[in-house]
Amino acid sequence: MSNFRGWILEAIPREAARCIEEEVKFVYVPVSRREAFRYQAFVNYFFPKLSKFNLFIHHRTFLLVANKKNVRNCRNRIWLTHFDDYRDIQRLVAHKDAIDKVFVQNSNLANFLLRHGFSIKQVSIQPGAIDSLVFFPSVLPLTHGNYFLISGDCKPRKNPQYIEWLIRSFPENIFVIHGRGWRDFNNGSFNSLPNLKILDFDLSEQPNLLRNAIALIIVSTNEGGPVSLLESLACGTPVISTENGLAPDFIDFTNGLIVQLNESIDEWHRIFKTAEELKVRVGHTNLLNKPLTWANLGNELYA
Repeated sequence: MSNFRGWILEAIPREAARCIEEEVKFVYVPVSRREAFRYQAFVNYFFPKLSKFNLFIHHRTFLLVANKKNVRNCRNRIWLTHFDDYRDIQRLVAHKDAIDKVFVQNSNLANFLLRHGFSIKQVSIQPGAIDSLVFFPSVLPLTHGNYFLISGDCKPRKNPQYIEWLIRSFPENIFVIHGRGWRDFNNGSFNSLPNLKILDFDLSEQPNLLRNAIALIIVSTNEGGPVSLLESLACGTPVISTENGLAPDFIDFTNGLIVQLNESIDEWHRIFKTAEELKVRVGHTNLLNKPLTWANLGNELYA
């Protein structure tokens, strides 16, 4: 994925545009002090004729300017991952007549928007994209008893308390966290876990970390994706996930497990064992059930 300012939602439309040779100009609009780098993207494209629309890569940037005349009189598209605040849902619905299309990553969020008055033509499911030259299954013999991977920055919706409980409850398993902010969580409580290795996020390391893991673990309480779920499956690594985001659309008994947050210790023993057996059985296979290319995503976003 091409260089960006450290925010995945900017990287996605940039990469999609690059793959279809689309001209894209980004205009940065701060939303709040806490989210000072939320962006609004203005996209110009020149085929089959000169056209113009706004592509907002965060719904709050659209809400920030939704009442402006030059926005309401334009075609507006939104890349929507998830809602953190129910008030955002209400406000987005109030402005739905000014929205040409909302791109969501999963069917649950698409159905949610349809139930709240958006039309079928306004909602498009676009899970994301995978570069098959980067994310692919291992060609080497699989090693048994390696690590379980957690990927992503430490945020409340990533459920760090539950992750800490899980790691402490299974000292016989090795865990790797690939993301920012985990060393500082809960006064550094993760730093004392002997069966855990924390790595600062490095995009260049992500493919190998996924490829060599037993499974990717996602216990989030709220997700749009995450993209790491798709990357993991493309690498032949099963996914253990709560029933959020992309999980219901992509995970079945052949490539992972859907779990609940009230699973017992005994159930987690079974889950880990099943994941290990699954990795040995399918680890050399691309586990995605559909092709997801950057060019296809670009054609959808900028059509």
